[in-house]
Amino acid sequence: MAIYYLCSGFGPEHSFVNKFGEMLANDLKLRKSLVMIPCGGDKEETEAHVGFVTQQLEEVGIVFERKIILSKDMSREEQCRYIKDADLVYLMGGYPFSQKAFLEENGLCECLQEYSGVVLGISAGAMNMSKYMIMVTDGANSDETRVEEGLGLVDFSVFPHCAFSGDTFAESFYIGSDRVDSQKLLTACKGKGDVYFLQNKTETNALKISFIRVKGGKKEFASIYGGRIWKVAEDGVELIEEYI
Repeated sequence: MAIYYLCSGFGPEHSFVNKFGEMLANDLKLRKSLVMIPCGGDKEETEAHVGFVTQQLEEVGIVFERKIILSKDMSREEQCRYIKDADLVYLMGGYPFSQKAFLEENGLCECLQEYSGVVLGISAGAMNMSKYMIMVTDGANSDETRVEEGLGLVDFSVFPHCAFSGDTFAESFYIGSDRVDSQKLLTACKGKGDVYFLQNKTETNALKISFIRVKGGKKEFASIYGGRIWKVAEDGVELIEEYI
């Protein structure tokens, strides 16, 4: 039975030393192989992600015998074999549509949909795990409204970078230098089934972590450092009140 973790994002250090690390450690009965799927960034960016997640895992006692980064230089058969044999598949953060292109170009979507182990998606990785990938930004670096089908590993979608304070969903917020208009975001989510917004920090960059764990079709909502989750409703958004 597959277990899925869809996460907003984590801080630079000690982020797994909490209930997230405890839950992940409990779910990982075997720790032979960690397979990591990049977002199509350059080598330096990919190595930074690998270093981040490896350090965080080791801090909570999760150490793998083998770590594999999938690449276009591998055959589809080789990559799918690594996925099938993995104890944990980690979909990295970055630009979600670059990661989607990597998965499609290498023929990995079906391999992931058939995989029955533990899958961890952070940021872009969580978006690719979703039913739909929803991106709405308006700024110097990015100005787009883009909605595409994700892998559909779960029957809902997530938008993982809500950066503001309090329990009330902000009218707008920023992802880096790019502004997100909440009304535009809600419009893009219309007709897309269940969609959840995950808080990852405040407007002053104070860390707020939220994630959704799915096992056997059951969703569990989790909050670390006061992170919040909102669900799209008919008249706006509603705050998830119960967290594990």
